[in-house]
Amino acid sequence: MLTTQFQDWLSSKGINNTKKVLCAVSGGIDSMVLLHLFKKENYKISVAHVNYHLRGEESNLDQKLVESFCENHKIPIHVLNVNKLGKDNLQEWARKERFQFFDQIQKKGAYDFIALAHHDEDQLETILLSIFKGYQLQSIQAVRGNIIRPLLGIEKKLIDDYASANDITFRIDKSNLTNNYDRNFIRHEIIPTIGNRIPNFKTRILNFAERQRKERDLLLKLLSNYVEKHTINESNNIRSYFYQKIELSLIEKQNGQDILVNYLKLSYKFSEAQIIDLLKSKKPEAEISNKNFIAQKTQWHLYVGNINHEQITDLIKSTDLEYRKHNLKISSESFNGEFRKDTLTVDIEKLKFPLKLRKVKGSESFRAFGLKGATTEIGKFLKRIDKPSYFKLQEYILIDTQKRIIIPGLEIDYTLRTLNNTKTCLIVDFEDKTLY
Repeated sequence: MLTTQFQDWLSSKGINNTKKVLCAVSGGIDSMVLLHLFKKENYKISVAHVNYHLRGEESNLDQKLVESFCENHKIPIHVLNVNKLGKDNLQEWARKERFQFFDQIQKKGAYDFIALAHHDEDQLETILLSIFKGYQLQSIQAVRGNIIRPLLGIEKKLIDDYASANDITFRIDKSNLTNNYDRNFIRHEIIPTIGNRIPNFKTRILNFAERQRKERDLLLKLLSNYVEKHTINESNNIRSYFYQKIELSLIEKQNGQDILVNYLKLSYKFSEAQIIDLLKSKKPEAEISNKNFIAQKTQWHLYVGNINHEQITDLIKSTDLEYRKHNLKISSESFNGEFRKDTLTVDIEKLKFPLKLRKVKGSESFRAFGLKGATTEIGKFLKRIDKPSYFKLQEYILIDTQKRIIIPGLEIDYTLRTLNNTKTCLIVDFEDKTLY
């Protein structure tokens, strides 16, 4: 029964056993069953296990069980050993650690999917937690990017029965038997109590959440279509970071503020109170943020995008020319005194290679060509770009070993300018001319 449902789910998503799958395995019954199913279906699997060292020797025994299974079945395994530091929320810390670990392994091993072992009771607990805590109704997605949860719609009893029938060894996390965490309290106290009172309670809640998800998706689509008419999709100058620039004139239209508030809630998970405070604020570059997204306001626009941790740092030697990467094109050629529209031209003999491509630092200074060599902070110079501070600091510069700066698409250091005696020049251009 479970095997058939597992096979059907994978088939419905077009996932066959030619795909490389990284299985997250804790050693508990659910993840050990998931691993067994993938192994039985001859998938190209590897295992990721995280030892948080929260339960002393018990944690080490979990690791040994998973390692033993992988050794016996010749399955590659990746283990992360971590210890909690600081005062961060324990569950949030653990979640962050494991997903960073999964992501690192996935990128190195080019896995098609990361498989997690959530099932229908995990889904029910998540829905109830969001209701009781007053959050937007939350549910676990069966597929999100390259993360898959093949057991999500499967009853916990089927998983338990499969483990028993196949003599699968697993470990019990005794911390899950207490009510110390809200999720455990809901699992042990709330769900059994309501289930005894209301027949078919679990199915009704899961169906309710699915209806809510479909209605939310439809609402977001309608809101997005409306907001899109007042939005420009922009990027930093090398097109590695994208965000939205929304015209604030939208809120002057009928129901405009309600539309914008709900769009930002659904798309970016800001709270309604956050959004309303931002729209009312008179502070220059007022902003709001959550763990994933940031929004900043100028007089006429609202900029919103993900919090960008990407740090591209390329070293470009003179021998690397012609350089083409991140939408940026850098080449050298003989200088004939002509300048091309929308490109930057500098005297290559004045440059001290290698050039470094990195994010701008607002406080660093350079001698701007447009200011006839006057020294200015880049942050002040970038005021000519109608962007608030966070989004300006996503721009990239080229800087040589003598600290001379080129801002691709905008400006060069005055000392790098071409003169009548320039023989060879460096051309800084973009593959796509729609950046500015």
